[in-house]
Amino acid sequence: GNGSEPINSGLFVQVLDRKDFDALELRHKLNLPKREAVKPLPKAGCDSASKKGPRVPMTAQQVAFVVKAMKANSKLGPLLENMKEQDLKNIAQKAVPHEVKEGTKVIVQGDLCATEFYMIESGRCRVELAGKATEIRFGAGDSFGELALLLRAPRKATVRAVEPCKLWSLSSSDLRELTQERLASKTLAYAQMLQTVPGLECFSSENRQEMADALMTLKCQDGEDIMVQGAVGTAFFILYEGCVQVLVDGKQVGELKADSRQGDHPH
Repeated sequence: GNGSEPINSGLFVQVLDRKDFDALELRHKLNLPKREAVKPLPKAGCDSASKKGPRVPMTAQQVAFVVKAMKANSKLGPLLENMKEQDLKNIAQKAVPHEVKEGTKVIVQGDLCATEFYMIESGRCRVELAGKATEIRFGAGDSFGELALLLRAPRKATVRAVEPCKLWSLSSSDLRELTQERLASKTLAYAQMLQTVPGLECFSSENRQEMADALMTLKCQDGEDIMVQGAVGTAFFILYEGCVQVLVDGKQVGELKADSRQGDHPH
């Protein structure tokens, strides 16, 4: 029903929830403007090191290093097996150099705007999880950051330089030829899922396809906060699988469950 939400200025806002909105058939009675299509995530670099260093002419040795580093990556390597060597070199020539100082966070855990895959030419980096250093180290010839591009997901960990490093990076657009087949099947599955999400049935198939292209996978641990009461909202969440509790002022007021096999996806 109707309720009042206090605002800091002393004003009160009358709230009409979606249940009452639909019961009054306001969706059909009001001449509401059509929503604009959801746009894909921006392709500009968002990682810490991505803004440092323009593309420069590369030596044959540098191109060979980037090709070798791509092939050595456990996730990217299998995607390169059927590519011609010249095609790999063409991709490698798009790499951007970065000089990073000791202590620099090259990528940050949880970052939604993950656009770069990094290769270490010299120096060392360490992996940090939840703000704590791990025993995992990366050195010359190693690479990282590919999972977020392949899975279109937030960064899984923070990678910090523990000494001055020289890095090379390839952007998601540079690697599109490698990732588009994998992402295409995932986007199709998301578009089909969006047909079952309450409230999104009014969107056209084209709009849902664009929304699917913008979706990112976020896996949460038991007890982890997904949305925090009072925080500024910056994302729209669809529960794909699992169960979440809804709390108001620290007290549980509801529970949402999703089952991908049954097509039940609350938001």
